[in-house]
Amino acid sequence: MRFINTTGNTVFLSDISKTVIFKGDEEQEMATDEVLKSKSFQSLVAGGQFTITEINDHRIEKNLLKKQTETEEMLLVSPPIEVTIKGHFLNNTGYAKANRNLVYALNRCGVRVGIEYVKESASTLNESEYARIERFRRAVNSEIFIHSTIPSFPQEKKGYSILNTTVEAASVPDQFVYSCNSYDEVWVASSYCKEILTKSGVEKEIYVIPNCLDPRIYNTQAKPLSFSPTLKSYVFLSVFGWNYRKGYDVLLRSYLREFTKDDDVSLLICTKYQYDNDKHRRLEIDAEIKAYREEFGKNCAEVARCGQEISEMDMPRIYRACNCFVLPSRGEGYGLPFAEAGMCGLPVIATRHSGHTMFLNDENSYLLNVDEFTVLPSGSSNVHYWDNQVFPSLLADNTIIELGRLMRSVYDNQQEAKEKSKKLQETMKSYTLDMIGHFAKKRLETICQNLSSR
Repeated sequence: MRFINTTGNTVFLSDISKTVIFKGDEEQEMATDEVLKSKSFQSLVAGGQFTITEINDHRIEKNLLKKQTETEEMLLVSPPIEVTIKGHFLNNTGYAKANRNLVYALNRCGVRVGIEYVKESASTLNESEYARIERFRRAVNSEIFIHSTIPSFPQEKKGYSILNTTVEAASVPDQFVYSCNSYDEVWVASSYCKEILTKSGVEKEIYVIPNCLDPRIYNTQAKPLSFSPTLKSYVFLSVFGWNYRKGYDVLLRSYLREFTKDDDVSLLICTKYQYDNDKHRRLEIDAEIKAYREEFGKNCAEVARCGQEISEMDMPRIYRACNCFVLPSRGEGYGLPFAEAGMCGLPVIATRHSGHTMFLNDENSYLLNVDEFTVLPSGSSNVHYWDNQVFPSLLADNTIIELGRLMRSVYDNQQEAKEKSKKLQETMKSYTLDMIGHFAKKRLETICQNLSSR
């Protein structure tokens, strides 16, 4: 495996009698058998003092995640706050990933967490990822229950009930408001979510508890993935589940209108979610992309798509293999792919609307102004509860042209884009597991104090 010594010092691994010299940002290599034998090396990785850039053996990944788990458990205090979280955990959707990260964040901060799975299909996580979250499926002595889900209908009330949710449209169905008001309090992923729920009539107290990421995974040190077949030298990346809300129609029209095959650019669309991997669904997506390309003729720029499931450990390698992240989404509750790309050092192009504007601004990213807001017709989205809700249209000609200009600007002014990306990396330091974990824990401490005083 390959790694970077980020301790700032030379380290002696006594259990294998090996010295690891500090070489700044230069990658170093450790043999598989040495990694597996050295508990000291594994502890340094788990503690974030050595940063992994490439793992070439599944046994190493399994051992390192086990050591990380042990390190997290050692952080628990006694007696801890205890909480049960119920939601989706076992796939690569933004909801499931945010739920897993909330569990890891609270656990690292000394909260004893137990989880309950809502009814869902079989896990699409790899073996190590599944084992890491599965260990939290345990009973805890908790008066606090966090229902981390979309509020389509109220959940069975247990103890002090918190709804942890997100809002992606500029309006919500009436049933969402009724459901939110049935809980003791509401947690949301961004200030945008709070604004929409408040103006829609939610009366319960709403707290902004942002999504978070593990900087030991998402950083600028990951070894870039080698694509096969190869792409052009400059790659625009977009990561999303294929649906209208994500604005893939805007993205393709803007990119194909602005660039041609004479430009040394590729657009890589990474649709990594399970429902995009079904054979019939895959053919539908490929046919749509083909239709957009045919609309712009034989001279259109290159478009590639990756539709396979990608593990958490491999996602940073994809980001690091690309040059710019672009996603003209019509609405996000938080926008995890924007955050992931930012932490991995990519300049980001996004719409100036919804949850991601909590951390994206004109200083650290490139923002596309939205046009008129319209009601989404029934059947336009693969998520039924957003039918007939309000989203920006993004279909105006000047909007399509402006997105293409933003992409061209990043391509033509790469040094400026790098400076913006550095500012975004600094911003994202406020959204790590530890930062958000401590923030959420403070709220839980207040709840516990209030419960004990009753």
